[in-house]
Amino acid sequence: MNDLDLLSDYRFLEEINRQIETSKQNELGNKKKSFNELKYFQKLIQNKLKILGSIQILYLPRFSTKHKQNQMWFDKKTNDIFWHIECQFFINTFYTWTITNLSTNETTLLNILKKFHNHLNETSNINDELILLKLKNFSHEQQICIYIENFGQKRKQFGKYEKRSFNTIIDLFHERIFIEYPILFISLINDENNMKEYLYKKTISN
Repeated sequence: MNDLDLLSDYRFLEEINRQIETSKQNELGNKKKSFNELKYFQKLIQNKLKILGSIQILYLPRFSTKHKQNQMWFDKKTNDIFWHIECQFFINTFYTWTITNLSTNETTLLNILKKFHNHLNETSNINDELILLKLKNFSHEQQICIYIENFGQKRKQFGKYEKRSFNTIIDLFHERIFIEYPILFISLINDENNMKEYLYKKTISN
């Protein structure tokens, strides 16, 4: 191998190293840009909730499971939040169902129940007929009650559950706090005390 060959190999290695460094810088830049965009949209959501109902949303660290699951987003064109709502239906234990991509006006209890029944009829994989029948009983607003977790400012209020009524999700969390996205604990009126006891046991076990 002569000097020209060595020089050619050296230049080739230099070019490879340069491309690797450029790729790393681009990747780092994209991650930083993505993170900044995420923080920007989180801020838009926080400001909008504060204006609409003095609602405070808290965000967990990026690596946390709940943060990764969160699909709430803000549409700048419509100036509206699109919601991620987790519903916990009580049937002696909780059946979890999540709905996403709801505009604020669509977050009425009636609409949520309607979409839940569409889920049961079309896409659910529930093989137990008894469970399915129990879940289908959640059909009328007047027959159910809603609880949320009350993350109050005072420490003694933290982690307690509170019964609320609402027109939209804004009414439900008016002057309240939620973490990442709302969670609704839903029972039939006849089952309310059983759900409260279940939630109480859950609280003291944590």
